[in-house]
Amino acid sequence: MKAIYALTIVVIMITVGPACAQWEFTPQVAFEQPYRDLKWIYNPTQTYGLVISKTDKYKKKREAYGGSLGYSRFTAKQDLFYYPVNENEFGTIKYDDYFIYKLDFSARRDFIVSKHFELFIGVEVGYHYVKYGYAAKDPYSDDAGTFIQSHGALAPKTGITYAFNKNISASLQTRFTAALLLGETNNDEVISLFWSNGVSLNFRFGEK
Repeated sequence: MKAIYALTIVVIMITVGPACAQWEFTPQVAFEQPYRDLKWIYNPTQTYGLVISKTDKYKKKREAYGGSLGYSRFTAKQDLFYYPVNENEFGTIKYDDYFIYKLDFSARRDFIVSKHFELFIGVEVGYHYVKYGYAAKDPYSDDAGTFIQSHGALAPKTGITYAFNKNISASLQTRFTAALLLGETNNDEVISLFWSNGVSLNFRFGEK
């Protein structure tokens, strides 16, 4: 929990600035694909986010630093999964939805190509709260549980932006996320991987 508080304080310090600060509000929606073991259990899903940043423009470049909130909900690919108990018998597993709540620090560098087009690279680093569960049953045993995990996440990103004017633009973005499981690992994967492609609207205030 200390990591959550520390990250929250950092995000607030970055996003709260003087009255003359240049602000950017960016709602996002993306199509996210899980990898490794999660890929075989859960469907790709839509993920939602909101980034609030302070920006600083200098000639043909712009820097943006701020905080990001995100949410993902993955559903199982089928109602029941089957596993062999012995040569003649099988057990079943039912997986609950897989939820991710995200709190990240966001950094981005824009390269202004022309009046309307920009390229950007960036990274998000933060804390992801994960919740999931399952129920397993076979002729000899029953097992069920709900699990809550903490993940430290690193997500490099890149994309292209079309500027309608100085205040409003739209972006296409691709992002790769590596989430490291914090605390006891048991039989869980230590690193979870996700890849997302999405769009965002950028509302910028105060830029000259």
